[in-house]
Amino acid sequence: MLRSLGFSNMQVNGVVWFNLALVVCLGLAIGTWGGQWLGAILLPLLEVAEGGKRVTPPMILETNWSALVVAYGVLAIATAVTVIALAWSISKMELQRVMRVEGG
Repeated sequence: MLRSLGFSNMQVNGVVWFNLALVVCLGLAIGTWGGQWLGAILLPLLEVAEGGKRVTPPMILETNWSALVVAYGVLAIATAVTVIALAWSISKMELQRVMRVEGG
């Protein structure tokens, strides 16, 4: 569609990169924040022992940042591979063939 409007391959690739990067970055940010928030809310509910008393010592919410960085790296690689595959397929696409409407 963008190619039929006169966008160059570089401009179409830029739009693809921007859209995918925006979705991935917002997903990572909101997911990380939501996970921390949910953990902080649920942790007090898990601190109750069988008798209804709080456990000693109290639980502490910890985040394994090294595992999170690895997960972010895997998502970054997957995003890059996806965009490269999309850019390659867009570059091989023939605009006239795609836009041709065959009469029935």
